[in-house]
Amino acid sequence: MQPLSRLPVFVRRGGIRLGVLTVPAAAAQEAAELMVAAGLRGIWNFNPAKLKVPEGVVTQKEDLAEGLAVLSHKLAALGSDRS
Repeated sequence: MQPLSRLPVFVRRGGIRLGVLTVPAAAAQEAAELMVAAGLRGIWNFNPAKLKVPEGVVTQKEDLAEGLAVLSHKLAALGSDRS
């Protein structure tokens, strides 16, 4: 684990372009801004916050609740097939 202050160096040295955002929604925008300032150009967002990012930065929001609901539905359907 490294301090957040080292993120820009870590991103630059590793040639990293994409980051995964898993902080609470209240901290998401600030964290995204730090990620962008560090040089990341893609953010995979795993919280409900809608991020505001500059042009040239892409985001993908994943809805874990929706994914869990779909998985639960598929599991229930699988169970009914075994009757």
